[in-house]
Amino acid sequence: MRLFKILPTALWEARAEVLPTAPIDQRDGFMHLSAAWQLRETAQKHFSDQRHLTWIALDSGQIDRAALRWEVSRDGALFPHVYGAVPLTAVLQSGELVGDRPGEFAFGQDVTADEARRPSERSLDFAEIDDARFPYAARVDGAEWRVRVNEFPEQATLYSLFIDGMEVEQLMHWPKAWQRPRLPGNDEIERGTYERELAHAFEARHVRPSKLVNKP
Repeated sequence: MRLFKILPTALWEARAEVLPTAPIDQRDGFMHLSAAWQLRETAQKHFSDQRHLTWIALDSGQIDRAALRWEVSRDGALFPHVYGAVPLTAVLQSGELVGDRPGEFAFGQDVTADEARRPSERSLDFAEIDDARFPYAARVDGAEWRVRVNEFPEQATLYSLFIDGMEVEQLMHWPKAWQRPRLPGNDEIERGTYERELAHAFEARHVRPSKLVNKP
């Protein structure tokens, strides 16, 4: 997965062996990054009054896995934070952050339309697998996407999306853009009922979620 960092161009040009840190990173004790679908909002919220900015695309696979954490941040969403240095070998691409007007930034074709969408907004087909806690999986752009059924209501949401083992989005409902296998013989089951069945699937991990509802 590509992650992104926005820096004053002067800081980026003065780089040495690791990715430079911004004052906010030094204040908080970790490096703030954004996923592609968070990038425009980050630019507008934190850099709307600045010029001479550079965006840097990073390969998350080149960042120390123990140092990279997705944590609740703005508006309760999960954001990538790095507790440590990011080597320059993780840098995939960089470019000038261009704003036509204050607070309005363009990234051109460097961020694809799919990347710019939240994962829950992308049209995807999930297959059911033999894991009651992580019952759905898909392969997207070479990455493994897995949906975890949470222990609701102990956990605040019904589902969590994991990309290559990292939890990147928490969901209260199954996204409309996502497809999952239809339950044979149970076409009239309301989605809410089905979700509650899934939410408690962890209690019978040896049983596939689609087997937890009664068949006629």
